[in-house]
Amino acid sequence: MDSQTTTAHAFDGSTFSTASVLKIRLDTSDILERLKAFLSGKIIMPISDEHGNTTLQEQPIGDPLCNDKGVQELVNIVQSIINPSVVQGNWDRLQYDNYLFRFQANLAYIIVCNYIDWEMAKKNRKTVSVNIMGLVEAYLSRLIDNKERDSYGQTMQTTENRRIDTGRNWNPFNKGGGEMSQ
Repeated sequence: MDSQTTTAHAFDGSTFSTASVLKIRLDTSDILERLKAFLSGKIIMPISDEHGNTTLQEQPIGDPLCNDKGVQELVNIVQSIINPSVVQGNWDRLQYDNYLFRFQANLAYIIVCNYIDWEMAKKNRKTVSVNIMGLVEAYLSRLIDNKERDSYGQTMQTTENRRIDTGRNWNPFNKGGGEMSQ
């Protein structure tokens, strides 16, 4: 019997497609928007309109921790570290610890040098620094020992089955794959 069969399947064990799962894992826009809202003294909340449609909107919850210039500069600093390209790196534990030490020192220096220009209250400097460090520390831990890229295998599994039988009378135009037409 002559036949040719090729099948490929990608699945992640849920209702999401593999591409959407990877996008969720690598997309940093939500976390950066939440940082921006935190620095601006806002919270992002779901709001429903009269038609039942829900959107996410910023709602004020307190005083901003710094002015718009400070918010943007701090978000830019964090965005240079928290992004899809960086998280796919491969560090050992010592590289990770050394980077965090340097980043924390640099962040503290930047905040101390700019807090007046950013209209940041002296009491808020530590709050901002601790929250940014917590975010960066957790995010960058994904780089240790290549765990981020290793975990893609758990997110996406691909299988391929291939069977190729060719015989003397194989005809790709004949449904049964039987004898050749004369």
